[in-house]
Amino acid sequence: MCLLSMLWLSPAQAAQTAQTLNTFDQADWTVTAANSRPDEASEWQRVDLPDSHAVLRHEGRYLGDRPHGFDAPWHWYRLRLDDALFDGSDLGVFIPRYADRIRVYFNGERVARSFRDPTRVELGWNRPFHGVLPARLQSAHGNTLMLALDSPYLGRVQLARPRIGTDETVNSLFESSYLMRIRSAEIAAGVLSVIALFGFAIWLAQPADTKHLLLGLAAASFAVRQAHFFVVVPWGSPPLFWWLAVISMAWAMCLILLFALRYYDHPRGWMETSLVGAALAISLATVPGYGVDAYAYAGLIYIALAPIAVIAGVILLRRAVREPGLPQLLLAGGYLINLVLNLNDLAIQQRWISIERPFLGPIGAVLMCGSFIIALTTRYSQSLGEVAALNEKLEARVRERQLELERTHQRLSVALADQVRAEERQRLMREIHDGIGAQLTTALAAAEHGGRSDEQAVRALRSAIADLKLTVDSLEPVDGDLPSLLGNLRYRLTPQFRHAGLDVNWAVTPLPALAWLQPPHALHILRLLQEALSNMIQHAHAHRVSVETGVSQDPGGIWVDIRDDGCGFDPTMASQGRGLANMQARASALGGQLSLNSQPGRGTSVRLWLPLQQDARPTANRRAG
Repeated sequence: MCLLSMLWLSPAQAAQTAQTLNTFDQADWTVTAANSRPDEASEWQRVDLPDSHAVLRHEGRYLGDRPHGFDAPWHWYRLRLDDALFDGSDLGVFIPRYADRIRVYFNGERVARSFRDPTRVELGWNRPFHGVLPARLQSAHGNTLMLALDSPYLGRVQLARPRIGTDETVNSLFESSYLMRIRSAEIAAGVLSVIALFGFAIWLAQPADTKHLLLGLAAASFAVRQAHFFVVVPWGSPPLFWWLAVISMAWAMCLILLFALRYYDHPRGWMETSLVGAALAISLATVPGYGVDAYAYAGLIYIALAPIAVIAGVILLRRAVREPGLPQLLLAGGYLINLVLNLNDLAIQQRWISIERPFLGPIGAVLMCGSFIIALTTRYSQSLGEVAALNEKLEARVRERQLELERTHQRLSVALADQVRAEERQRLMREIHDGIGAQLTTALAAAEHGGRSDEQAVRALRSAIADLKLTVDSLEPVDGDLPSLLGNLRYRLTPQFRHAGLDVNWAVTPLPALAWLQPPHALHILRLLQEALSNMIQHAHAHRVSVETGVSQDPGGIWVDIRDDGCGFDPTMASQGRGLANMQARASALGGQLSLNSQPGRGTSVRLWLPLQQDARPTANRRAG
């Protein structure tokens, strides 16, 4: 806003003070050697002001034989002052622009100069001048103001129209002009430096995105460019300083076009290489001490950059028209404003328009880089909005899929529960049919045909009732507790042990829980152990039976060992029976192992080994036998 206000305040203040100032449109001009004044023999020539052709008139070319050094000729401008200007008080003289050094003589006495040290190069080509014409030097017989200008390095002498009025009025106009010409460039350099740092910081956070790097480099180049508008003493040396001022413009224009290409993902490759090559060629061709004079060829270099400026403008304008939006309008608008303001500067530099007009390039560079930053920020904000909207859509789809999965899970849960109930019914039906049902059917047939004694029928009924109770016990939750399951088996078989007169040694110790042990597995274990104990009761003719448990380490598991002291048998003969095959099948269904050892006359031992962990759930519902 400060820079924008300068565009309006300076003309407004100039209009207010124009009526109180005496402006000189012509002057007498002559040339002398350095450090000498005109004499009576000097030839004066009437010239129009502003004047940019003093060196051309004297040396035949605009820049003359440069650099002249401190022996450069002095160009004198003589102004005859109207007596009406003087009222006995100090007057002020204001010169909007001059080049490159000026000395002010009032009635023959030097009253002011634009530089401090006459032995060094000080740049004044863009600086306004304010001096005081003391009342003590005023004459009643005519007053003369003489201005002596020289240009030790630039070789260019220019003089805008001097204004004379009250010192207060002149000082106000000087401050306004200084703000417009010098202070605006200083502020622009600072703002552009901040924009450059901002671009570099964003690029360091996101190295893959080179747009911010290019914008930061362009802003830095423009910041360097602004220095020649306000720096008094050149950095390093005058040739180096002007080389930086010229090539920074070339690099800035190339970087802006590179930024436009990257911003719109425009097909590039050869174009980027050509741009970098052009800027590098200009830089190398004007290296101080090796190439041509950058200052002398600055105008040609700026004109040669015109195609780059046109291409960048076409790209930005085309996108703004095809895809109207705030970022596109900011890019195109900021660029066009900067282009127009720099064309103003080029016109002043080439003397196509009045040299009294202020250079507006610093303001244009700030407006352009600032609009580019705002465009990037706006685009980033829009991208965040698009990502947020996309996330909302994705979240809505995820919620829909989640609800669908939940409904599917509910359906599967119901189907699984139905399947489990059906399998459990089938298992119970199979167990009742093969166990209890078979025994009851055998007992009924024997009773109907008188094939069995009452004692045999009672035994068959007891066995059926025991099977029924074991089946019911297997339905109880066991929580992997095998000793509790064995305790239920002992409780159910104790009447049979007593009836058979067997002495039972029950040595069941605490065992690790079997996490995989479920009711179907429990029934397999009960059936298997019941089969082993029933065979010992009915066929072993034993007096003692022992039941022991333990833990094995390799492989990890637990075992149940059943032994008797009965008559024993030959396992090879018994292997043809159905009972042992059923026991082996049940052990396999549990993921365990069954081993049997017996010899005639030495008793029988049966060991069931069960794993502590099962990688795959055993097929407990598979029919054993």
